[in-house]
Amino acid sequence: MSAFQAILLGLVQGLTEFLPISSSGHLTLFGNLLRVDDSGKVLFFVLLHVATLLSVVVYFFRDLIRLRVRDLVMLAIGTIPALIVGLLAKDLIESLFSMPAIVSVMLMVTGAINIAADKKIAHDLKKNDSEKPEKESFEAPGWKQSLLIGCAQAAAIIPGISRSGSTVAAGVFQDVPRRRAFTFSFMLSIPAILGAGVLELKDYFSQTSSLTLSTAELLGLGVAFLAGLLSLSLFSIVIKKAQLRWFGYYAILVGILTLFLFS
Repeated sequence: MSAFQAILLGLVQGLTEFLPISSSGHLTLFGNLLRVDDSGKVLFFVLLHVATLLSVVVYFFRDLIRLRVRDLVMLAIGTIPALIVGLLAKDLIESLFSMPAIVSVMLMVTGAINIAADKKIAHDLKKNDSEKPEKESFEAPGWKQSLLIGCAQAAAIIPGISRSGSTVAAGVFQDVPRRRAFTFSFMLSIPAILGAGVLELKDYFSQTSSLTLSTAELLGLGVAFLAGLLSLSLFSIVIKKAQLRWFGYYAILVGILTLFLFS
């Protein structure tokens, strides 16, 4: 993998991981456009997700160290669906990364989810002239809400379905305040991404005794981390301003264009 390919993929991962447009879908499409060698590609993609996972830890560090037992229990409940799907359908999910046409269709689904969530937010804002101020400290949703948000995260294992978009939408449709849905969504990503990374590394080390990364790949991981921090800040603004529909239009457009490109 060349430095240009690794850095570009790192930038794509970092910018799209936390925006509601599916980082896995964009990585798959860009990987095909750049003709990245399949050898080690899935492993590099997993490590890119781990790099952006560090962005989540840094961005939400103050909230993470203040988590209460109840919050941890809700996060555990929300993690169960992705854990089940990840263990039972790992090979099937990995095979989808080599099917760009399916990714294109799933991007259009992501777009529809964003537009629907945006309409729900607009309806709530119109119904209530002013939003109730949220608590400064984070508080996880209830167990039913957490489980349904976790189901949305499990569905987002399919490349092309945005994890952030689907989980935030799942929260919004259950009347979870936007900021709380945003924070819970990304805290929920920590065990999911970490678990996927551990499984992939386990498979990798079953075939080789060492993990070697080129300078180009290390640069790509660094770019993914920095771009991840940037996209988290941007998505926070998007949630506050209720502008999800624009990402919905973008995802649908990219899905249509790439469907024709790869068909």
